[in-house]
Amino acid sequence: MKRLSRLAGFETVPVSGKWLKKKKLLKSFDKLSLSARRVLSVAAVKLSQMYKQDKPLEWTERLAKAAAEYDDEREKRKKTDREKENWPKDGYDAIGRAATEFKKTVSKYFGKKDPTAFELYKIQKYVILKLYSQHALRLDWADVFLGKKDSEKKNYLYKHPRKGWTLVMRKYKTSKFLGEQEIKISRPASIVLSMFIPKVKSATNHGYLLSNKGGSKMTRSNLSKILIRLTEKLLNKRIGSQIVRVLKATKHRKAAEDNAALSKEMMHGKEQHLLYAKKD
Repeated sequence: MKRLSRLAGFETVPVSGKWLKKKKLLKSFDKLSLSARRVLSVAAVKLSQMYKQDKPLEWTERLAKAAAEYDDEREKRKKTDREKENWPKDGYDAIGRAATEFKKTVSKYFGKKDPTAFELYKIQKYVILKLYSQHALRLDWADVFLGKKDSEKKNYLYKHPRKGWTLVMRKYKTSKFLGEQEIKISRPASIVLSMFIPKVKSATNHGYLLSNKGGSKMTRSNLSKILIRLTEKLLNKRIGSQIVRVLKATKHRKAAEDNAALSKEMMHGKEQHLLYAKKD
């Protein structure tokens, strides 16, 4: 909303909603990229509702147009402008490369049974990169409990006697359609979790895998910020969970139609999985 008001020339969001219908704003909006128009048209509709304006057709029509254009682009499976700008040369492998690079700065803390809050937070940044380099979830890593949970709405991570570390996903974006998903954690990620989780249990009491800097449960927005900042620093690309998922789907696009395991991990159906996989 602030971004839209700045586009209209205001420092803060005005009290009155008359500015939303100014031709100058609409003209400036129409020149923006598709990704920007998608976000700002939603903001404009919400603002219109806040201002209690009747039928903001100029914005609902723009929102519908942006949504239709986005669907068309998705059907073509072409990279968006944001994806092109932040696409590393080695694709999904770049996330693993970033994890390896960052490990050099924190491996000295791995052997500590009781690391300080600062040390644990540094280790966690490596863990986040390692997890995303192996399992391209959305921001659901922020909502993962440690240990089995009875609640149908809780995601949890536990160590199976034979299978090793296993992630059970019950609450996620497409859970209504796909139901509970059980994901076997890869060996590289399992090794890291076996090192990290005992430290988490010793240093925190919130019961989740990831923590904010102050020691409370990590929020999804904070996880997003950390991932983007890490990849920007290590790869010079601003890569969030969405682009990580696209990178992984693209890496495996040749087998996308039959790759049931990857579709299961990413928690979407085959058709949606194909939309994530970009063409060259």
